[in-house]
Amino acid sequence: MNSLLNPSDGSLQGATFQELSPQEFEAKAIKGSQEKPTLVYFWAPWCGPCKQYQPTLTELAQKVSGAITLYKVNADEAGPILQMMRVQSLPMLLLFKGGQPALGIPGVHPLFKILEALKAHVPEIQLGPDPRIEEAWEALYANDLPKAFQQFSELHLEDPQSQETALGLFRVHMAGGHLDTAKEVLGDTQEWDSQLANIRGNPRIFLTLAEKTLKEDEDPCVQGFATGGYEAAVAALVQRMSSSTPSSGSEAHEKLLDVFAALGAKDPVTNDGRRAISKVLFK
Repeated sequence: MNSLLNPSDGSLQGATFQELSPQEFEAKAIKGSQEKPTLVYFWAPWCGPCKQYQPTLTELAQKVSGAITLYKVNADEAGPILQMMRVQSLPMLLLFKGGQPALGIPGVHPLFKILEALKAHVPEIQLGPDPRIEEAWEALYANDLPKAFQQFSELHLEDPQSQETALGLFRVHMAGGHLDTAKEVLGDTQEWDSQLANIRGNPRIFLTLAEKTLKEDEDPCVQGFATGGYEAAVAALVQRMSSSTPSSGSEAHEKLLDVFAALGAKDPVTNDGRRAISKVLFK
């Protein structure tokens, strides 16, 4: 299988992005968009950012080729086209629909942002989840707080209304022991998407549990929860379940369920804790 990339110059190889000459531009890119939207990638061999764009555009081609006809134009050979379409910088993606320019995307952008922009004009495009969000959660779960903070901050800046990125920032601040800052991230939001809360954790339960652990008379098993000691709290509660009286074990089990609800189903601590409980219950 031929690669879509030509690492030497920033062009795209293969049949997915078709080479388009200046003579073919109007017939294929403009008039052709009356039957199916067309996306033209303007690049040049000397363009550094074009080389950086290669992996992103390879993925883009794989995701949108069924909904959009894809072309590539070497800017060095298409001066009049660049002037006509007012292309002033490279790289440039230009979408045509119904015989008219519909969207211009100059510069280098993450794949998901390109897909979002294109979907506004071509509804057939399937977005799926933003992979950058999953990367940010993975950094948090790995306790790489600087990386998680940077990624969640960038994502939240792009979409300040996103509950998931707000929740991610909240978790980063909580893991770092910054309770007041974490509260500020939550703001006045009272209602959280139930599916998000189930998967990524309920911030209100999390905050309530963390504040309780700061009290002097709180259960020593969960004293470290407010500063990121989730694994230790779960291990201590599981140990109590296995070695205590039925009433004490039941209380520990209920606290574990609160911890799991706070952390969410995807947190590795939740998954490990549930497996540990199963071993205690069915030994």
